[in-house]
Amino acid sequence: MEYVKNELNTSFANVDELNSKLAENNMTIATLETNLRSALNMHERKLTIISDILISKYREDGTNCRLLGLSRPVMYEKSEYIVVNTSMNFQDATECCKQMSAHLPEVQDREENDFLWKSFGYIFLGGTDLEREGLWKWAHSGTSIPLRSQAGFQNWRDGEPNNVKGNENCLELSTSGYWNDLSCGVHMHRHMKVVCEL
Repeated sequence: MEYVKNELNTSFANVDELNSKLAENNMTIATLETNLRSALNMHERKLTIISDILISKYREDGTNCRLLGLSRPVMYEKSEYIVVNTSMNFQDATECCKQMSAHLPEVQDREENDFLWKSFGYIFLGGTDLEREGLWKWAHSGTSIPLRSQAGFQNWRDGEPNNVKGNENCLELSTSGYWNDLSCGVHMHRHMKVVCEL
């Protein structure tokens, strides 16, 4: 009986020691996790700074847009689309696409709209009413973009275009897949990219 009692005490001691080691390991894992998150955040901030430097360099001296990083072309019917791996405002995005003999996407039908939305999400489209308020055109082709009440393909969100604050002259494909007018000077969110149609 004494032998069984000693063996049980030894087993309990071993269990306590294992629990203690497990608690130490959990603390080590939690510390590693915290350190890893901190390092990732620091690297993300550094990448943001580098991206901002590249964009400002691009604006200052016309650095080739290709240096900002491009995706492989994505095909849709007769068009190819390339993603530039940085965000920028409408004018810079238009210029960047021009450097590649391309332009911001010009949507011709529902299928192309849905393809762009599902493939790329929230992006600038190549439409603007900068020349004349309320007269929307595709900047590259010069083709008119119908308003909600007009014939022809359009995909304006309800109540759009609304020209909020009198300065929404550029066209975006929103996260819902509908079109919205917005300020041309607005940078897209950092996780959004510029898409160029070749």
